[in-house]
Amino acid sequence: MAKENFVRRLPRRKDEYYIPGGVKVPKKEELEIALRIFKRLSKETGKLQELRDRRYYEKPSHKRKVQKELAIGMQRKSDSRQRFENGSMIWGMKNQNYVPKSRPRRRRR
Repeated sequence: MAKENFVRRLPRRKDEYYIPGGVKVPKKEELEIALRIFKRLSKETGKLQELRDRRYYEKPSHKRKVQKELAIGMQRKSDSRQRFENGSMIWGMKNQNYVPKSRPRRRRR
């Protein structure tokens, strides 16, 4: 009896199905829709990515190195986007009419 009180099952109709992870499928035909919802939920929570990351041991120094490389790549991407927005680059080539913003030169010591 104690076990019955501990484990409570959700009330389920015969035409409803459940995918592990809390996705309810109203009909058999809508299984693909429910799978899409499940994939999106698992991606948002990051559980699947965490399982992949924990598959093998990764040294902390290697983790830092990978994070640094990702950050550098993201920074390069944002820099190139800014160049296109400013007009200094047009389709990978320098714009002939672009004049860079002036700034004071650094004094030599």
